[in-house]
Amino acid sequence: MSNFRGEALAEEARRIVEANISPEDSLDLPPPTIRFSGKCCSADELQRFRTALEAPRNALQVSINAFKDADRGVVEACEQGKRICYGGLVTCIVGSGIAPQAGVAACIAGAIACIGGCAPVENAIRVQAKAEADLEVANGALERALANYRNAFVSRCLDHEPTRPRGVR
Repeated sequence: MSNFRGEALAEEARRIVEANISPEDSLDLPPPTIRFSGKCCSADELQRFRTALEAPRNALQVSINAFKDADRGVVEACEQGKRICYGGLVTCIVGSGIAPQAGVAACIAGAIACIGGCAPVENAIRVQAKAEADLEVANGALERALANYRNAFVSRCLDHEPTRPRGVR
């Protein structure tokens, strides 16, 4: 969802920054109104345009990495919680088999351990929710930077395109 969108945005920004190209219209951002011919911007202007994309691109990449880490954290916390609950179940079964009067106490202890095993999962889900919100913010920032980049190309290139009088081809 936002992770895939973020990866697509980061990839477009990477290509622009590293390959000295104009914005593409493959993403659902405001499209450029003219094609970039390479004649309307100096190398310095292109560098300024590309430099403006680097900070939001880097921030988005950090957010993507944090989201992936948080996602793995949820999976690991769930596995940890399952192991704790399995341990609680074993405590209940073994305690009941050894002495029936101790079985109730063993089952209660196992249930408490299992409930306690939910805490890491809850914490991991909170971290994941924050990482997803941060990813959305970073997506928006890079989307705006890419749109500004396109607008800069359009206005800069339109300002330097030769104009012809009406009727002249």
